[in-house]
Amino acid sequence: MTEYEWRPRKDFAEIAEVLGIDTTWVLAARPYKDGFLVIYSPDAPEDNALWSITLQRDEDGVLQRASERVPHPGMWEQIEESIKEASDDE
Repeated sequence: MTEYEWRPRKDFAEIAEVLGIDTTWVLAARPYKDGFLVIYSPDAPEDNALWSITLQRDEDGVLQRASERVPHPGMWEQIEESIKEASDDE
């Protein structure tokens, strides 16, 4: 089972800077190749979508975008449903 941990906002500063967003928009980041797979959400998304993007380090170790951002409409609802199902099982 994969372990997850809560991290303070300051830990996402480099990621947020690369994306040009506030650290509070970063919901998840996990190691991916030489960088991260990031899930984030604008404060007021028009379609309630979450977005993903991959970031990688270049040869100098500088973090940069490695893909285009991808919208995931309906992901919030899937998360909420999973939480509801898990709490119903208790």
